[in-house]
Amino acid sequence: MEVKLKCLIIDDEEGARQLLKKLLDETHFFQDIRMANSARTANKELKEFDPDMIFLDIRMPEKDGFEFLKEMTERNGRPGVVFVTAY
Repeated sequence: MEVKLKCLIIDDEEGARQLLKKLLDETHFFQDIRMANSARTANKELKEFDPDMIFLDIRMPEKDGFEFLKEMTERNGRPGVVFVTAY
């Protein structure tokens, strides 16, 4: 039986989100890939979606990836996190 993962991509850059989604789709490891363009929209996704993995940008407006991660793990447990950044 093949297990497929659910993931959430959080990045403020549209091109980065689309490229990462394309690359993840090609692996065939994921059954559901959702995207958010900020910590605020990611929090909305997490209210109804429980990802196995999060691909998280570090430098974002409003709240950076580290702040988001700290708040998220206090509320939602600990999915796997991969930091994605240009810096």
